[in-house]
Amino acid sequence: MVATSILPCPITNYEATYDTVDPNILTPHPLNLFIYGENEDISDLVELIRLSGWVSTLVVTRDKLIISDHRHWKASLELGLTAVPIQVVEFDNEITELEALLLANKNRSKTVEQMVREGWCWEDIEKDKAKQRMKNPKAFAHKGKTRDIIAKRVGLGSGRNYDKGTKAVKFMDSLTESDPLTAQAFRKILNQQSIEGAVGLIKLPPPERQQILSKIATGEANNLKAAKKRVQNEKTSEPSNKENCVSCWNCKYRGEDLDEQQFQCYKYGAIDWIIKDVAAIATECGDWTERADSLTPDYSNPKFKTCTWNLSLPLEWLEALEEKAAAEGISAEEWLKFQIGAVLFPPSKSGNIETTIALR
Repeated sequence: MVATSILPCPITNYEATYDTVDPNILTPHPLNLFIYGENEDISDLVELIRLSGWVSTLVVTRDKLIISDHRHWKASLELGLTAVPIQVVEFDNEITELEALLLANKNRSKTVEQMVREGWCWEDIEKDKAKQRMKNPKAFAHKGKTRDIIAKRVGLGSGRNYDKGTKAVKFMDSLTESDPLTAQAFRKILNQQSIEGAVGLIKLPPPERQQILSKIATGEANNLKAAKKRVQNEKTSEPSNKENCVSCWNCKYRGEDLDEQQFQCYKYGAIDWIIKDVAAIATECGDWTERADSLTPDYSNPKFKTCTWNLSLPLEWLEALEEKAAAEGISAEEWLKFQIGAVLFPPSKSGNIETTIALR
């Protein structure tokens, strides 16, 4: 018995054809791997096909590129089947192929990572549709609403939640390139615990974040709460040595992260912790002051008395500004302030020490 599939996507008037082919000649869609990964457990499906002999019809392009039912295709390969049913469909373009792929996976159970990656693809689809409709650019000024629509479509609820998920997945992707084991630990927190927990980790000082992720990666802890507790216990059990505690991370002037290697210092602007160790920077800095319970920066230095500016910017900048700020989880005003600070007080090659001395 062979099941036919109905493709929930606009296609051309080309009449679909059906055939039976060797699954080894079919090619998986590259975006299916990007969105859903390659390590999905299909053991239950394999057993079901083994017992029933029923394989869902795969939707493919004329070039034998798989659009839907990649799971059945993988199962057929694992079972060593020599023939599977296919439906050959001609699509208008790559965008309609992508839309068909997403809609074919609409009802599957997904992780947060998969939802976010689906959202990125839906953004491309919506942009393409907007170009095709030749709408007035002002009609798309409220991109936040578009993000809300996409967030609900993929199952993330709100645009704000989608932005946080985007930040977490992008961080995880960058981590995968340098430290796959730690990235896997971060993936576990994002997919099995919460977006908030993952984003909270990103905001931590890199050394502390690495300690926490290492506890999960090595199996010493199986969740974020347990990992944080173990790290905290290790800190409290270490002998107190104030000299070893001097670091930018526990200085009251340390502000928010600007990117993956810089953070804002409320005394001297952008600090690059990659160029020079933050303990060495703090030791050489005469203004280092241990952070108390309050995380509020001390603006008592006259240099940091605030002033108010009325700044008029082109309206067409608004969307880009809000998008950049949302990706960092801050307001557009805060994002602008950090950009100005980074230009006024760029990190020196020695890790801001030259700038620090010059500003005193």
